[in-house]
Amino acid sequence: MRLLERIEQAESSLHVWILTIVAFLWRVPWLGRATLWEDEVLYAQRSSPPQTAGEIIRSHLNIFPDLPYLPLPSLLQNFMLRLLSPFAESVQHAAWAQRVPALLLGTATVPLVYLLVRTVSNKRVALLAGAMQAVFYFPLFYSREARFYAPLLLLVVAVYALYFHILARRQVDWKRGVALFLAAVLLCHMALNGLLFVGALVGLSGLSWLTGWRPENAERSAWRRLHLILLTPLSLAIVTFLPFLLEYLSKGTQISPTGVPAIHVLLRDIFGRILMGASPWTWWPSLLILSLGLIAVLTVQTKRYMAWALLLACSVVFTVTLVNAVRSEYYFIRIFYGLAFCGYWLAAMGIDWCAFRHRTVTTTPSWRRVVYALIVAITLGVQAGVYAPMLWRLEAKSNDYAAVAEWLNEQVEPDTPYVVESAYQLRFISGHYETPGLVPAVPYVHGRGDGEVDRLRARQRDFLRRFPEAYYIQSAFHQPEWEWPANYFRQQVELVNEPLRRLIEWGVEVPHFRYTPERYQAIIFFNTEEDTIQIWREQGEPVLITYPDWTVQAYAQFEYARIRQAHTGHIRILNLGESPLTGSLQVHGALIAPEHQPHTLHIHVNDAAPIPMQLPANQLLAFETPPQTIPTGWSTVELRAPSLRSAQEHGILIRDVEFSAAPP
Repeated sequence: MRLLERIEQAESSLHVWILTIVAFLWRVPWLGRATLWEDEVLYAQRSSPPQTAGEIIRSHLNIFPDLPYLPLPSLLQNFMLRLLSPFAESVQHAAWAQRVPALLLGTATVPLVYLLVRTVSNKRVALLAGAMQAVFYFPLFYSREARFYAPLLLLVVAVYALYFHILARRQVDWKRGVALFLAAVLLCHMALNGLLFVGALVGLSGLSWLTGWRPENAERSAWRRLHLILLTPLSLAIVTFLPFLLEYLSKGTQISPTGVPAIHVLLRDIFGRILMGASPWTWWPSLLILSLGLIAVLTVQTKRYMAWALLLACSVVFTVTLVNAVRSEYYFIRIFYGLAFCGYWLAAMGIDWCAFRHRTVTTTPSWRRVVYALIVAITLGVQAGVYAPMLWRLEAKSNDYAAVAEWLNEQVEPDTPYVVESAYQLRFISGHYETPGLVPAVPYVHGRGDGEVDRLRARQRDFLRRFPEAYYIQSAFHQPEWEWPANYFRQQVELVNEPLRRLIEWGVEVPHFRYTPERYQAIIFFNTEEDTIQIWREQGEPVLITYPDWTVQAYAQFEYARIRQAHTGHIRILNLGESPLTGSLQVHGALIAPEHQPHTLHIHVNDAAPIPMQLPANQLLAFETPPQTIPTGWSTVELRAPSLRSAQEHGILIRDVEFSAAPP
């Protein structure tokens, strides 16, 4: 008997090592090829060195629960990044370094899935579930994602593996009890839904203690006593999280709703993305495999209590998460990532049941093995041979802000302003992927209220007309779609992430639920000077005014002007007509100086006599010149304030200049 146990232990150890090696090798290729996408960038900003542990804790406590992110994941990430910092020039910007912690923790999850499933099922099911966890797209993605999902799933599986291992042994010693408590504490503090997984086990133990539900060969009083003991470390783990929980329940969160589709579409998305894909042609195999798995668990004869108990706990977590998603109208597949192991356990049970327990397939043992091998080969082959290589080849896992920044840096002249559709995206363009020498402008930051998007677009349109050299980047695609940029700008460059679009069409790309352009496309709109001249002529404008050698800067919130850090500056006026024009220049601007004494501004139009104007310093004023003659073609206007010194604190500010034609 001992010999058989040793052989089985050696076989299990071999399986664990094989799965671990395969999982690691599957997660390494081209780890840093894809640039950090939005959520990874924000996570890197919250957790990367040189921030200290104290700074990370304070910053998270300041934003919680408006943003329901707990400090533990960032502390863990910060610790691991410090170990990697000697190998990267900047760990905050090194994609491979940011993802190494997830890779290691995601790899460690695979053998734990095998051990957990081995406790509630047979070794064949456990080996297949571990293989799915090792190579399937869903866990592969999050094992290469600089977020907290890899440690979350690791802790979920660790807690459940410990819990069911104790049930299988039917006794608990202090070492396993302490290990269960510590793992449960870490799980509660890893993410808000970590509390659900621990709470489900508390409910399961409470149910078994109250009703005496137990395996057939278990003694009732001993079984109830075991669950009473298990309630202690699990309940204490929840108690450590109560301050966060009470604050979250009392204040709520400020995360914007994403909208939730019909329930059948939602379930198709959840089950499909965890397994074979959510597209119409990959959803049905996922549903079939899961349905067979449920049948297998409900009709299982050996280890029935263990299988039913695991299914019950996971069902509670799934139901609560689903109801909360529908009520809050906030849904992403990632909120179900902690249940991935359960999906692979059910899928493995379904395939095993189909091949070995369903008599309509075949009664011959050798043919049963052939059927099993064929189903496994197809299931794992699609994931390993199709989905995984597509993920490895991705150069961007979402909108490619790195490509947008690179294009701007290569194609746009220094000191040129650009506007992104949503100011939120400046956290990535310029905020993470830098655009040195360019001017990221924010004409307005919209909120959630009615009319906010319309207000945003009106302010952006005004800015883009006042600064015709500015570039506009459409990548958020607010609804309803804004048609003005496509009608106004004559030039556009589309940066399309084709590999990502294919993955979205297949229904396996996990960060994105909706098949919409903002997930894989950015459009850069702009006009050349020739385009602007043509547009101004078409709109009946008398002149076009340009500002060579002026820089664009914000002088107040959402307000921008052109500034010359000097006592003189030039603007150019193009007469768009075929004959000279007579009119005045209406200037909206200011003189910048540390002292508030008046200064004289001289305005020279071509070779005409200078027009002196007495202006106070540091006051934004509107003033008008006497009528001037603007000949055909280009004219030069010089603005000179001799009393200003050419120093950093002195200069000329112009918000806008307009030409007002004299009455005939």
